[in-house]
Amino acid sequence: MTPTELVTFALQRWNEPAGGLFSDSELYTVIWSAQLELALESFCIRKVYTTPTVVSQQEYAKPTNAISIKRVTYEGQKLFKITDREDDALTLNNQTVTASGTPQYYWEWDTNIELRPLPAAVGTLKIYTYDIPQTVSASTTLDVPTRYHPRLANFMLAYMSEKDKNFQAASTYRQLWMKDLQDAKRYEKKFLRGDIIAHVLDEESAPLTTIGVG
Repeated sequence: MTPTELVTFALQRWNEPAGGLFSDSELYTVIWSAQLELALESFCIRKVYTTPTVVSQQEYAKPTNAISIKRVTYEGQKLFKITDREDDALTLNNQTVTASGTPQYYWEWDTNIELRPLPAAVGTLKIYTYDIPQTVSASTTLDVPTRYHPRLANFMLAYMSEKDKNFQAASTYRQLWMKDLQDAKRYEKKFLRGDIIAHVLDEESAPLTTIGVG
C-alpha cells in the first residue's frame, strides 16, 4: 500500500471516506508512529548501507535511522564486534594507536562505528541494520514490509477513535494492535531463522570452510 491508499483504507473502515476530523498530513504522522512502534518491537525494517573507507580513518557514522547493527563487513569479510574494553586490550590502553591494516574488529560509540586496525587502503564498508521508518508523506514508500500494511490501520483507528472520544472503539482497536505487534515479533523471529533449527550456536561450533568460519 501507498500512504494514500492506507489513509483511504483506514477512513473506509472508519466509515467516513471524506476524512472529516482528520487531515491527510495528520494521518501520515499517525502512520509513521505506527511504523515506528512496529519497527522497535519486531525489528522488521532491515537495510544495508555501503560506504567507502578512508585510509587511516577509524570513525564512521552509523546510518541515521539505524536502531541496531546486525552485521558489518569490510571488503566482504565479516568484522567482529568488540567492546571498548576489548579495544583497550588490543591497544594496551592507548587509544592514540594508529596501526593500520585490514580492519578485523569494530565497536560502537554513540553515533559512530570504530574500526580496528585502521584501514590501510580504501575499501567497502557494508553495514547491515535494523531501522526506524522515515517520515511519511503522499510521495514516500512505507518502510515496514507489505505484510504489515493492513495492520497499521488498527493503530490508526485506535488514534482516530480516541480523538473522536469513542473510547470503547479505541480500546478494541488498541487490543487488535497489541496482537498485531505480538504476531509481528513472532513472525520476524521465525523469518530470520528460516529453515534453521532453533538452538544456541557459538562461534567455535560454526562450520569451517576454506575461507574461515561459515
